[in-house]
Formats: sequence, structure tokens, C-alpha cells
Amino acid sequence: MKENLSYIKEVHVVKHVMKRILTIEVTEREPFALLGFGNTSQISQSHIFRVQTLGDKPSTASAFPNSDISFFLIDSEGHVLKNIEVKETDQWRSEGLEEMAILSVVSNELPRIGTAVQRSEVQLGLEILKTALLQEPGLATQIQIIDASDFQKIKIQIDALPVPVWIAGDAIESGLHHTDLLLKQHKTRILELIDEIPSVKKSYLDVRYQDTLYFGGYTEGK
Repeated sequence: MKENLSYIKEVHVVKHVMKRILTIEVTEREPFALLGFGNTSQISQSHIFRVQTLGDKPSTASAFPNSDISFFLIDSEGHVLKNIEVKETDQWRSEGLEEMAILSVVSNELPRIGTAVQRSEVQLGLEILKTALLQEPGLATQIQIIDASDFQKIKIQIDALPVPVWIAGDAIESGLHHTDLLLKQHKTRILELIDEIPSVKKSYLDVRYQDTLYFGGYTEGK
């Protein structure tokens, strides 16, 4: 019981004196997303490996590209349910974690199990996921990683694109909506444009501004 206390959200105890019955109602927290502690590139590499390796066949612990990343399972409020071992591939499969969105966190301070993470980038990432699930459910299932460390330049990695999408924290709904429309109507053209950008540049799709979509690239370090 003690090992599962982090999953307990509410407990209601009702005592029926006349019937001599004690009723206990327990509400559990539902897994919603993963927190990934490490730099964004490390988490991205780990995600690619996670999808490729966990999809069809078992992997060995030594095959994981980086052991400096820590993952934690959280609910929709940011409550930490448990730590997920990076190398425990069987656990990822059995709990359906391979397709769960990752919220990127750059910090050396790891959260404690059973506590709520109040970091702004985590709460903002959760808001993005919830908004996507309500308004753009098709897009929500494709979200892989959210880096909300910069409120005005939130980076979202989507399954359908090999480049990140940039949205603004004060225009989440419109950013997600424009991204969804773009993928539905112009995905092929976007992929063609990506192929035309020199490999030395890091490409991105910027949907932060109303009625304006910008596709560009920048060199590493800028």
C-alpha cells in the first residue's frame, strides 16, 4: 500500500452507524505525461531510441544512448507518481509509456515522489497538452516532446515533422490550431522545404504570430 500512496488523490471515509458499515472511497491519480530531466537534445535522442526500440523488439540496457536522463511519471496536475528507469524497457512497454508525451526540464534538482511539481515550464507544458486534447485531439496524439522553458518560444516536437514547432505561451490555442491545419493541408510541402534547407542549419516551424507562419533555420549556437 505504501508504495502506491503517490497515486492516491482523495480518500473519503463514511461510517454508517446503524448498518455497522464503513465505506472507503479512493480516487487515484491517472498517469498523464512524463517529465524528462536533461538537456533537450538528450531527451530527443532518448525519445527516438524509445520509439524505434520499444516498438517491435526487446533491447538491452546498454543500448540506451544516454544514462544522464531521469524520467518521472506525472498526472495532469503535475503530481509525481513515480520514477521511470530509463533502461527498464519492459516497464516502458507494460505501462504504455513509449507513446506518452515528455515535458522537458533542465534542472539538477529532481522532484520527490508524491509531490506536485510547480515549475512554470512543467505547468505550461501540461496546459498545452490539455488544450491540445480538448481542441486538437488529432494533433495531441502526435506530440512527443514539449520544451516550455521559454514562454515566448515554446518548442514542440511532433511525430509528423522532423523539426520542432514554435508557439507562444500567450497564444497556445491559435498556435496549436494553426499547426494542426498546416499538417492537414500542407504537410507534403513542408517536408519538401525541410529537405531544401542546408544540413548545417537547424530547421523550425514558427507559428507564434497571428495569421503568419514562418519556416526557417539557424546555425548551431545562434
